[in-house]
Amino acid sequence: MHHQNINGFELCAFVGDDSDNAFAMILTPKDGEPFMLSMPRLLAGHIAARLSEAIVLLAREGMPTIVPAAPERILAAQAEAMPTDQGPMVALAVRGDRSPVFLGVLPPQRARELAAQLEAATRPDHRMN
Repeated sequence: MHHQNINGFELCAFVGDDSDNAFAMILTPKDGEPFMLSMPRLLAGHIAARLSEAIVLLAREGMPTIVPAAPERILAAQAEAMPTDQGPMVALAVRGDRSPVFLGVLPPQRARELAAQLEAATRPDHRMN
């Protein structure tokens, strides 16, 4: 059996493809060039389930696997004024690439502060506090 230590990966699912190539993983070994594995959706599901089981088992044994949260890419955002019983508010809808639409409301002053923070973040020298 060939063994390589992997230190990076990318995943890709081809929606609507039911072939043996419906799911692909690009693995980056510690030493060497990246390579791609493709597989049917059912096999990808089995792999995900087995990995999940292994992570749960490690946690039970006192070795939790902490996965840093990956920022979700925002695909769309929309805001509009909204009168409420508590006074005027701003309704904000945000759609991400991995989750359903998030709908929230905030006071106009907080909306202006958020707008200023977003504007400042577009400058190359800006850093989050």
